Amino acid sequence: MKILLVNDDGYNRGGLPSLLKVLKERGHEIWVSAPERNRSAFSHSMNLSKPIVFTSFGKNKYYCTGTPADCVLYAINGNIFPSMPDLVISGINNGPNCSTDISYSGTCAAAREAIYKKIPAIALSQDFPRDRERGFDYESCAKWTADNLDKLFKLTSLDSFVNVNFPNPFSDIVEVGEIGFVEYPDYPRRTRIDDKSFVMELPEGGASGIDMRGKGKGDLEIMREGKISINIIDCLPVVDEEMIKKAREMFR
Repeated sequence: MKILLVNDDGYNRGGLPSLLKVLKERGHEIWVSAPERNRSAFSHSMNLSKPIVFTSFGKNKYYCTGTPADCVLYAINGNIFPSMPDLVISGINNGPNCSTDISYSGTCAAAREAIYKKIPAIALSQDFPRDRERGFDYESCAKWTADNLDKLFKLTSLDSFVNVNFPNPFSDIVEVGEIGFVEYPDYPRRTRIDDKSFVMELPEGGASGIDMRGKGKGDLEIMREGKISINIIDCLPVVDEEMIKKAREMFR
């Protein structure tokens, strides 16, 4: 299979190098189009007013000055590679992309951009380690992905991408759940510079919880229980059906 790898952590960071190594060992043809540096939380932002510089770091492997979505758009529409890839895999991300994280995630945006370009896509992420000395186990995540690639590929479509979140420490137990609203302690701190200026910054800290709005068990909860969470994410914006009915009644 011809697989295009992308991420938002940077071409030499996160789990992309491990994924490249393992998938290549399994006989897949691997191409890379990834940011030159960390582009986490860039969501689906794109460069519309300046050119993107691509630099080779091996055969069919490039890093660039663009965003994760740029990496996919230019790779597919810019004829950088010999042909169209069979699959785009984004990740393995340094940290989870659960529920509302998906909206902010550069990792998931790259997968979404692939769907917009009619290429099947999978997004991969691993939770932060509970013990800082443990670190990330990208090797195990990459091997699980390679072992289950046929199953994951069967879950792809041209309307949605597969979103996989690995627990940390790694486990191969899988559960499919729902998505909800991840809650973060994201209240900015303000520091005064002078009479006219001040700096604001977000505090460090992970998710404090998830509000499922009565929809069942969430992906964050599944991952924090030590299981692999799998979701299938529709790429078109979702409308509120009840409010759509109300709007039609109001404006008919």
